[in-house]
Amino acid sequence: MKLTEPIEDRFLVWWLRSGRTRGARFHRRFFERKYLKVILPQVTSVEDVKGCLAQLVWKRDGPLYLFDCISHPQKTWAQKNDDCDGFSSLAAALLKQWRPDSTPVLLTAASPGRRKPHCLRIHL
Repeated sequence: MKLTEPIEDRFLVWWLRSGRTRGARFHRRFFERKYLKVILPQVTSVEDVKGCLAQLVWKRDGPLYLFDCISHPQKTWAQKNDDCDGFSSLAAALLKQWRPDSTPVLLTAASPGRRKPHCLRIHL
């Protein structure tokens, strides 16, 4: 990274490469560890996964979130609401539970200047 780049660009690069990850780990470690004992539902098909996700309500991150933290799947299931990251992490966990040989990958798509939430896709 060049020092001639604007400070905002340098901060954004640092944030996307390491800062956001550290903040999310801290948040999960101290605020979500109580949810790790929650048992996820048993699924036997993609329809079961879809049915579990249909029980959830999408909710935007609160105003105090300075970063987009991907919640533990157990937190999303226990609270029955989360943003699209939480939905995707729960879907990936359920798919992995159903088919242990699968390797779900979460892809984040974000576009600046839009007020609508980004979405994540899961590829098997």
